[in-house]
Amino acid sequence: MGTYYRGLHDILFKLLPSLARTELFVAGKQSLADEKSAIKIFASQYLNYTSFRPKDDLEFMALAQHYGLPTRLMDWTYNPLVALFFAVNDNKNTDASVYTIYIEDMHNDSFTVDAALKKEEVIIYNPPHFSPRINAQSSVFSIQKKPHVPLDHQTLSRIIIPRDSIKDISFSLFKIGINKKALFPSLEGLCSWIRTLKYENIFENNQC
Repeated sequence: MGTYYRGLHDILFKLLPSLARTELFVAGKQSLADEKSAIKIFASQYLNYTSFRPKDDLEFMALAQHYGLPTRLMDWTYNPLVALFFAVNDNKNTDASVYTIYIEDMHNDSFTVDAALKKEEVIIYNPPHFSPRINAQSSVFSIQKKPHVPLDHQTLSRIIIPRDSIKDISFSLFKIGINKKALFPSLEGLCSWIRTLKYENIFENNQC
């Protein structure tokens, strides 16, 4: 239980899961049956790529979401600095935002997707740590009955990050270790960190 945070690098972005942003879903040509079918295909073929073995359909969905399959899960973190990183990272000179939400109950154990869809309230799901990124980013997921409706909750609030402060915030986060090397513990994250260190201009007008 507690407060969770989600950073968005464009203030115009809504609190929608990746499923609701797919071309077919936006066009109204995708259904719950299609969503279940996609997860079923993933579950039938994932064994060649990971040693992790999900024990229920929600863990399958979390694993698929983590590796890029659109689902009704939405990423949050219980570390506000991680959310701030995602708000300013890859920003295209726009105002950004960090959302906060307080949810009393968090589910750690087996909790099926069908059970979640019977609930009207927003559910916070703490996934198993099947990837170092889950722990590094202090990740949790929200799941909601209607993925096409922007998430809303009585405790939801938003902090606006002005575009002219993005660069200074990025520099400050980089200095204190909130960067891609820390949040994406892999060779890809390491190389992204080195690229920022040596080839990008976040250090302009700042002293390292």
